[in-house]
Amino acid sequence: GKFWKACYTERFGLQFQLLQDSNRVDRAKLDPEKAYVQVTFVEPYLDSKEQAKRTTYFERMTDIKKFVFETPYTTSGKAHGNVANQRKRKTILTTEHPFPYLKKRLPVVSREELDLTPLEVSIEAIYERCNKLRTAIQANPPNLKNLQMVLQGSVRLQVNSGPLEICNAFLAPQARAQHRPAQLAKLQGEFQEFEKLCGQALELNKLLIKHDQIEYQEDLEEGYEDFKVKLEPFLIPVTEGDAQNAAQWADASDPVSNVLDFIKSSSAPDNPDSLLTQFFK
Repeated sequence: GKFWKACYTERFGLQFQLLQDSNRVDRAKLDPEKAYVQVTFVEPYLDSKEQAKRTTYFERMTDIKKFVFETPYTTSGKAHGNVANQRKRKTILTTEHPFPYLKKRLPVVSREELDLTPLEVSIEAIYERCNKLRTAIQANPPNLKNLQMVLQGSVRLQVNSGPLEICNAFLAPQARAQHRPAQLAKLQGEFQEFEKLCGQALELNKLLIKHDQIEYQEDLEEGYEDFKVKLEPFLIPVTEGDAQNAAQWADASDPVSNVLDFIKSSSAPDNPDSLLTQFFK
């Protein structure tokens, strides 16, 4: 930020302003006498076909012309809210040429936006957490410090935080009728995978620790067993009654497949937590 501010201030003087967020810019509110530059963090975007072709980290980070950034928002106007209200906008930018290129900057030739509902944001949060657990489990050689950091944030949680807060918001009986059955089933599937991966991570941690961490392992196992007990009621399959209550969705086009494909496509290697830090503390 400081570099760009110094660079453009030198060129435009005091009539320059740096916009350092990813929100939509209302051009009508901009001062026509000023120069503006908007700067935000982007990640490479690969659709499912591209991901199938590009299997290595290098391939997924080079020759890229599509990039994605996220903007958290709520209908109240605030950027962040509880899981039942937290929305997210994903914006895909396509550049004129792929990066890396001879030039450090390239014009954006197209822009596409997708708004995720609170339920879709939560599905993505659990999906990405599963990816973190899977990466920690499959690391070769094992990274005990990273494994324990991911485990700590997954199985040692407050009653109303993280995954359980998501369960209460969307999978509780009184909440189910407000959401698409297909998306509820997808969320349940992600939770089942999350529970399984937590168990595998605990088994690996047990094999790697030394004698002085046995008590720590027991504490994690206790948290895991407590989490499984609390999670179980929310994994009851969507019933016929739930489906009837959700009949309002029957004639509507269900975008769940497209949205979830987008979520998986935009999950780059070593993806930062983004909204995960809000849900997993």
